[in-house]
Amino acid sequence: MKYSINSKHTSLRLTIALLLVILSSGMSLTAVAKTVADKYVIGVREALKQDQQWMEVVNQLKQNHPGADVVYYKHALTELLPALKKKHPRYLCVVETPDRIGKDFVIEGNRMSRQMDDDIYDDYVWGIVTGCSAEDALRMATQSKSAFTIRTALTTTSEVAGGIWFDRMAGISDGTKLVWFEKKSKDDQVHTYTMDRQFRSLGIFMNKWQELDPDIIFTSSHATQNNLEMPFSSGNLRARNGQLYADFFVSRNVPSTNKPRVYMPIGNCLIGDMNASDKSMAAAWLSSGGATAMLGYVVSTWYGRNGWGALKFLLSAPGRHTIAEAAFLNRQDMYTLQQRKNPALNKIVPDFMNLDENSVRTSLGMMTDSTHNPRLDMDDVGFIYDRDVVAYYGDPAWNVRTQEVAGAADYAFSCVKNGKQTVITLKTGPKFSMDKVKGKGFKEEHVKDIPVAYFLPERILSPRVVANPANLDIALDENFILIYNQNLKPNQIYTVTVE
Repeated sequence: MKYSINSKHTSLRLTIALLLVILSSGMSLTAVAKTVADKYVIGVREALKQDQQWMEVVNQLKQNHPGADVVYYKHALTELLPALKKKHPRYLCVVETPDRIGKDFVIEGNRMSRQMDDDIYDDYVWGIVTGCSAEDALRMATQSKSAFTIRTALTTTSEVAGGIWFDRMAGISDGTKLVWFEKKSKDDQVHTYTMDRQFRSLGIFMNKWQELDPDIIFTSSHATQNNLEMPFSSGNLRARNGQLYADFFVSRNVPSTNKPRVYMPIGNCLIGDMNASDKSMAAAWLSSGGATAMLGYVVSTWYGRNGWGALKFLLSAPGRHTIAEAAFLNRQDMYTLQQRKNPALNKIVPDFMNLDENSVRTSLGMMTDSTHNPRLDMDDVGFIYDRDVVAYYGDPAWNVRTQEVAGAADYAFSCVKNGKQTVITLKTGPKFSMDKVKGKGFKEEHVKDIPVAYFLPERILSPRVVANPANLDIALDENFILIYNQNLKPNQIYTVTVE
């Protein structure tokens, strides 16, 4: 851990174990911080060198990111580790065929992102570009070349029913039976309607999909690698050879699109698992579903912090983070909270490869019980279970974000280099609200208050804090800063200086 301070926890509460973790983390007391240009690395399986169509995907990513390096592995992602340690990327994009991607592939990739150095944090943002075909993957790479602002939405996730982030949106309630809702224009309010029968859900969902051509689709309720249910089990989307379709008596294919799209099945089990098959729902969403980026679970989700937390970071600070950054910042918050509670928790590794998910959960309960200082709870088990089981499909550097919402995140960060030092500044505006920033009231059964977060515009190597005049409670690493103070005020300027 490069830098983490909690002003509420004095040295009286630091244990010898925590001190040892800090000292062994490689935190330098003498290194001079320096900003470095983002390094983009593309990881590819060696066998794909012989496949012209898939190498076109690699070439497109190289065009998107001039100066990008390409590194190869034969079988396992971990073979990239020596090359990544040398190149020290800020972004890693893996290009792979769907038949090679399953839950173990994703979990392995997530864990590898923390192995560049000895601290607890992810050292780069990574994603997977794939699809039912090389043509689908090439579309993803091509569409992610340009920035994209999300303005329209379709959802079965009631948490976004407020609609403030979107000009137009529609959705099916997953909290109240027979209810659906719609916002028809930027200046419109959200209107609520009642269906005469719940099974109308799928038809309404498909009709609004056709009408909106949504920039983003959110889903929850039940799902597997092979189907997605409408709320209250009132209909299914399925996949057939890369084609998503509504499972009516006469099946109906989902509408096609020519523009970028984000798919966030935050509340769904398993739908992010490619299941080593181009027949999976994940592959179909990246193909006929039109997704340029997708964030989803590769295992069953019962706790939900990794997924719902990413959504909370995204929506509590509209326009501030890309989809990949929101997911990244959420995980760093998870690691920080666990480290502050008990450093041993971040060292527990769930065995998803050899155990079924129920057995993993049981074994985690026993392992966390053995730490027992301070007293642990279900949140600790949930954090560890969730840590590595969400996949990001898409270019991890794609600049895709929601539009800004007036008053919703009335603050601005800046990062200015001044000689050997870099000054990180948070300036709060007149409408700044801690309740809004920390996501008060949003999915609190899964995600408690979140910190003010900033994905640094450039990486700062080995940052050491030399000035913190407001004594901010922070977590800091080379790519981000998190501020945990609950008493930040409007119209203030806070600074942290590092070198």
